[in-house]
Formats: sequence, structure tokens, C-alpha cells
Amino acid sequence: MRCNQSNVSFGTNIILVSPKELHREWSKAWNADNIDTIDYWETDSENKEKLGYRTTNNSVYTYEVRTCTAGVVTKKDSKPPFVFHFFHSKKTLDGLCKVKQLIDGKNAIIIGSKKNVECSKEVFDEIQQYLKKKNIPTTILKTLCNSWEAKFIYDSKKDNLYLCVKDYFNEKKYIKSIDDLKKVFETVMISSKDKVYFKGQIKYFIDKLLRRV
Repeated sequence: MRCNQSNVSFGTNIILVSPKELHREWSKAWNADNIDTIDYWETDSENKEKLGYRTTNNSVYTYEVRTCTAGVVTKKDSKPPFVFHFFHSKKTLDGLCKVKQLIDGKNAIIIGSKKNVECSKEVFDEIQQYLKKKNIPTTILKTLCNSWEAKFIYDSKKDNLYLCVKDYFNEKKYIKSIDDLKKVFETVMISSKDKVYFKGQIKYFIDKLLRRV
């Protein structure tokens, strides 16, 4: 796959999108041969494809962030960002001791966890506390309501995180604002480095008309 060099400064755009809009962004990246997918959520595996993290300048897509913990940490000096999605388990907690050494940067976003699920809160808190210890400004979206999930694409070339938060029983129910985020996450803390807005269908066609997409 081709890698795009970029000067990532995460803390720019967290773009809330519909499921259709996220699929559109995925299709563009796929057609450009410029996207990696995190399908497995392990901290340790001999098969690198099964690792729950990527350090790459390609766009990265992951999905079904429910009881897991996922996010992006952008690195200093134009180094590729660290994108992750980790399963909630004791094995993950043990594996984070090694993986945390890779987490160093200047801005971050962390998403996930649910109540009453073994190790869900613990995995989230372990990463959150490490980011705090490293003094990395972080946007926190923590503890989803029961029927909600997140999926996202991080585009390092444009420094955009396309974030779709939706009810997994109903594709038509999805988040369109920070106020909506606060209804489905127990904790919403937006870093002063970040901008959050909704890109819906109408805005997409305006952007397309003006050749911004």
C-alpha cells in the first residue's frame, strides 16, 4: 500500500458522520489503496495483522467499538500516528504494559468502554491514565449506553477523524452533535486542541459542489 507523508497535529477535526458518510470515506480510501483495517483487537500476537494497533501514515479504519477501547495518538516530529482498538480482557491489561511504550505523542482521542463488563472500564482507565501521565492533551468519550457503538476512520493526510456513533439496532439513530454525544457517553471531555462538528448529507453535497471532497 502507498503511504502518504503528513504533518499530523491531531487536535484539528473530529467529524461526526452518518453510517453512509463513513462508508463513503472508507470507499474513497479503499479505492486509493490507502487504508488499513483493525479487525483483531489483541495487544500481543505473532501475526501482525491480528494486533489491535497500527503505526502508519495510511488511513486506519476500525469498527464495533462497544465494550472495547479505541482511539488515536498523534506523535511528534511528523511521525506516523498510533491508532488502536483493544479488547476488554485480563490478557489485554497484561499486554498493555508493553504496548504503552509505543504510546507517546502530542494529542489523543480515546473512545469506548461500558458498565458492568469485565475489564472494560479497567482497559480504558489504564490507557487514559497513561496519557494523563505523559501530559498528552486528550479528548475522552467514555462509557457508552448499552445499545450504542462507535466506528471511525482516521485520515492522517488530512488530519481528520471521521467518527460514527450509532445505535447498533437502528442505523438511522446516530450522533450529530456534542449534545448528542453527552446523551450516549457517560463522560464527554473535548480537548481544547480539538474541533468537533457534524458532516451530514447536505454538507457533503455542498462540499462536493465546491470541490472540497
